Amino acid sequence: MFLSESRQVHPFGSPLHAPPESNITPISAQLQSPFLSNLPAELRNEIYHHVFTSNPNNPPTTSAQPLSLLLTCRQISHEATIIAFHNHTFHVAFTVVPTFVLLRDSISHLSAQQTCAITALMYDLGTEYKDRTKEAVDIMANSILLFPNFSYFELRARQHKKRKNVSVEPAPSWLYRHILKPFTTGLSVSWQKGEYWSVYSPRLENSDVEILNKYYIQDACKKNYVGSVVVDKFPGVHMCMCDSETACWLSSTLVQESGRMVVVNTIFRSPEDPPTAWEGQMDAKPSGRLKPGVQPPQDIKTMPQKNFGGIGVTGYAFEADDEYWEGLRRRNWTLGVTLRGLFSSADDDLGKK
Repeated sequence: MFLSESRQVHPFGSPLHAPPESNITPISAQLQSPFLSNLPAELRNEIYHHVFTSNPNNPPTTSAQPLSLLLTCRQISHEATIIAFHNHTFHVAFTVVPTFVLLRDSISHLSAQQTCAITALMYDLGTEYKDRTKEAVDIMANSILLFPNFSYFELRARQHKKRKNVSVEPAPSWLYRHILKPFTTGLSVSWQKGEYWSVYSPRLENSDVEILNKYYIQDACKKNYVGSVVVDKFPGVHMCMCDSETACWLSSTLVQESGRMVVVNTIFRSPEDPPTAWEGQMDAKPSGRLKPGVQPPQDIKTMPQKNFGGIGVTGYAFEADDEYWEGLRRRNWTLGVTLRGLFSSADDDLGKK
């Protein structure tokens, strides 16, 4: 599930082709490798499992490309492809339009075995994690329909300098209200009888850890004070990002009436962590370039500052002449430019009269 640099993004990657043949490579080149000739298949499978199993506690980097191992040779591709698809957490491109038809077409190059082997997906929400929840719900719902063994959905988000709206609920309010609840109520897919989903979150009992009978209130965070002792001991429990030294439930399990289960886990990264490749593309500002031969406008003037809601704003003004509009009309031949030129000519005629 690689990110494509072209405009046509395939969220689930491009086909994995066999490496090109070479005249200087022996036919039985695999036998010259100690890894393939000396190690038994059981040990090779353990190595494949270790390579393709990603660690959710570490943000992905551009240098880590475990799926590249499949391009080493035909034998490794034959042995490890299904293991890779089963253990690897595939990254869904943030630019994907998460409709069922487009997602289905984007994985049409995969075989039935590869499609059935996919179990885990990851979607990066970036810093605007509260504004991209609709896309996350669509991806999760349609992936359940496309991948029979899909059971783990990871959401990555980068915290701001201050976390807000942290509630006493097991899952953060934004996760439950904007992702889990819309999914179960059929926002993306209208679940039929026998397909309804329920949300289950991990809970701590008094027998597991001593919960002090007090609340810690800071930065809109109000919850039972439990400290860091529960972190890494219970699934889905992480330190809260509001600097209150309390634990926060960031994982929930979706359970269908049929018995199918999907774990939804959220991983927050701190502002000090280096940006990922996806965030670099998400934060990139759009840029434009003039066509060859087009001269940039001259005599651009600064407009007087105006007051809007107590904030002083200003802008730029460019008084275009007839030559500018005539050139734009010839290049684009749009109705708006043509009408603008006609009205300009009519105003000139009325002024002469």
